[in-house]
Amino acid sequence: MLQRSLIVSIFLCAVLVYDPKLIDHFLHSRFLATSIFLLTFSAICFWFYRKGPVKLSWLDISVILFCSWNLVSLGWAEHLAEGLFAAEKWILFSGGYFIIRVIFRQDIETVISYLPKVSRIATLYILLIITYELATLLADGSYNNTSLYELQRLFGHRSLIAGFLMLLIPLNLLDVKVRGALFTPISALIGWQVVVIIMLQSRAVYLGLFVMLAIIGMYSWRKRNEWLSPALSRQVVSVMSLMILGVVIILITNPSLRDRVNPLNYATAQTGYERRLIWIKSANMVKDHPIIGVGSGNWKMLFPGYGLEGSYRMQDQQVVFTRVHNDFLEILVELGGIGLLIYIAVFLVAWYRLWRSSDKPTWQQLMVGSGLASFAVVSLIDFPKERIEFILLLALYLALTDLLTKRTSGFRFGINKGIILGVLGAALCFIGWTGLARYHGELKTKEMLKARASQQWEKVILLSREAQSRWYNVDHATTPLLFYSGIAQYHLGDLDQAEEDFRRGLAIHPHHFQLHNNLSTVLLQKKNFSEAIVHLEEALRINDRFEDALFNLAFCYYSMKDFEQAKQVVQRIPTDSEKKQAFTQEITKALQDNPD
Repeated sequence: MLQRSLIVSIFLCAVLVYDPKLIDHFLHSRFLATSIFLLTFSAICFWFYRKGPVKLSWLDISVILFCSWNLVSLGWAEHLAEGLFAAEKWILFSGGYFIIRVIFRQDIETVISYLPKVSRIATLYILLIITYELATLLADGSYNNTSLYELQRLFGHRSLIAGFLMLLIPLNLLDVKVRGALFTPISALIGWQVVVIIMLQSRAVYLGLFVMLAIIGMYSWRKRNEWLSPALSRQVVSVMSLMILGVVIILITNPSLRDRVNPLNYATAQTGYERRLIWIKSANMVKDHPIIGVGSGNWKMLFPGYGLEGSYRMQDQQVVFTRVHNDFLEILVELGGIGLLIYIAVFLVAWYRLWRSSDKPTWQQLMVGSGLASFAVVSLIDFPKERIEFILLLALYLALTDLLTKRTSGFRFGINKGIILGVLGAALCFIGWTGLARYHGELKTKEMLKARASQQWEKVILLSREAQSRWYNVDHATTPLLFYSGIAQYHLGDLDQAEEDFRRGLAIHPHHFQLHNNLSTVLLQKKNFSEAIVHLEEALRINDRFEDALFNLAFCYYSMKDFEQAKQVVQRIPTDSEKKQAFTQEITKALQDNPD
């Protein structure tokens, strides 16, 4: 009963939990729900299973080391709140891994028979909703890449939807009986999954799915005489042929999808160009912090400091990137070479145990290994580690790895379960507390943004103060909440309080170019031109196409009667707006009136 409750709880947290009152409906709500769910099961484990030692395997050690290194990295992280949030995800990961392992070990056969059933129910639920959304787009004639980006049901992003569906495939097949008849409803479900994944048009998931199916297909073919009866072999071939035929028909009838699937087109796509640009700049961050990194969760806070040149969306549209779109590279930036080696070791140890711990790997081991492989492949292009539902699945796959294989040697001594569960319970209490603060902060932030849109400045200030805490002080786009209260104070005419809020905001995020510009606006009104120039130059170092800062800098020089310098700055403004033309005429007239 306890094993079944744990399995159901995992999928409830990973699929059903969300709150539309939040800016991101899923991230903080699932983080908080997972904290509560793991705390509950850690208490149950402490009550029933605290006696006896736990002998750690190398897989256990690698999981614990990675979690610990995330925590240690907070010692040099510039932004503690976001760093702690990122590190806490890995505490949930390691806690989930340990709890699943302890509870599942009591009756692994029940788990193997029950887990796929719950996974299939979750898969069916996701497929029904997403298929309806896709059918609506097809019926409206609006099925295209743009509309798919706006598909946010259940997970918030079409790549996350596709990735989660892909990772459920091995779990759905976990209890398939080899040398028996192929269970047709399961085959239909897997085929449905594959079709929906293809229609969601996520290139990273395409690659992960290809690797997964290739591993399953090649190893199954190699073991066909042991695993498959002649009848089952024919059915497998038939099902695979139908799936391939369905994919071919979809590609033939949809040219845009066909172009997107073509890997040669990715190099010229906007997303491909932007990711290469981000990866190159991230490599520069690695050069500055190669061994220990910049600290857990701090990439998004430090990235703008390396300049935004080369990206139209980041410079002209002021789109903020909060992830590298390559989990391994992001770990290298944040945790350095040490952290990356530990993270890679987690996968290598798991694969070693799956393929080398027994002479004949079982079907279940093949499923778990292919799931881990696809997770790693998707991580090279996307961001599954950001989302708690994917971290839960990773913990589940690793726990299954431990339970389905012979344990390799680790530490010779054992650690008392009660000590581990007690420490974990205390950590989960703290995580739940900080998670509640972040959940509350995002609720208030969304209300604050609505108040800002309607120019209710007093309400903006109040909600900004209510949202902010030591655990949550920047919004989903890494903008300090003090930025909004500073703007509100400025509009209410309180320049001193606006200046204080902007300065405190820069202390939180010193690479926020809009904050530098807003502070300079206040300084200009106070005629503190020299300091205003310092902040404007910093804003333009980060984003040299930021027009507001260029206008402010030109006005600053104009106010100082340095008209020639003002003219040079105006000429740097990329667009030829009426405002630029009028300002140019004003400066030209000033130069004529003041020839010296």
